Amino acid sequence: MIDITQDFEALLTTSQSTGALLQNATVHIVEDDPDLQEIFAENFATVGLNTKTYSDGRDFLDRLPGDGAGCVFIDIRMPGMSGLELQDRLQSLALLLPVIMMSGHGDISIAVRAMKAGAFDFIDKPFNLQNALEIAQRAIAHSIRINMEFNRKKQEKEIVNMLSARERQVLNHVLAGDKNKNIAELLGISIRTVEVHRGKMMRKMNVGSMAELVRASAMAQ
Repeated sequence: MIDITQDFEALLTTSQSTGALLQNATVHIVEDDPDLQEIFAENFATVGLNTKTYSDGRDFLDRLPGDGAGCVFIDIRMPGMSGLELQDRLQSLALLLPVIMMSGHGDISIAVRAMKAGAFDFIDKPFNLQNALEIAQRAIAHSIRINMEFNRKKQEKEIVNMLSARERQVLNHVLAGDKNKNIAELLGISIRTVEVHRGKMMRKMNVGSMAELVRASAMAQ
């Protein structure tokens, strides 16, 4: 069982889907030193975290993980593609994995560049394994939130796509603040027809109030 932080505990009480994301979360380790790969994998395995190791950036891209929570530790200095180059590639692919950069050279300018490019955190080698574990836990908690947000947006988009053309028209006018009478005049239909379309639209989107409708519509953007 993972010795989870309070942040993890809060997430676990949110929903069953959160627990499933945590259970399937994976720590990806991109490191050209096989000894460090093994140390990392063993350290995370002791607390129940899934791990996968990669010899370099190309190896990671060739076996790019799909959907799911987790994080990726990337060594900055590797033969071939550098860690910063790999980070740039992952940014362009919009991969939903927080990146933790690693360096054994104490290069502050590289650390600053990595953080500006969106790295979740940065650690120097040699590093404390407990510190690495705590960073991984925070990164996975962040990843779970990102994945849940992504899944909610995806679901809301799918629901909006299920609306008929007329229901989408009514939705747009409702969001613009138009009353049923104005919507009827603008669309050339009766107020009763507007009410019917509005009711169907609300039921499909599983909302019961204007506030819920606005939130759901914003999520689908």
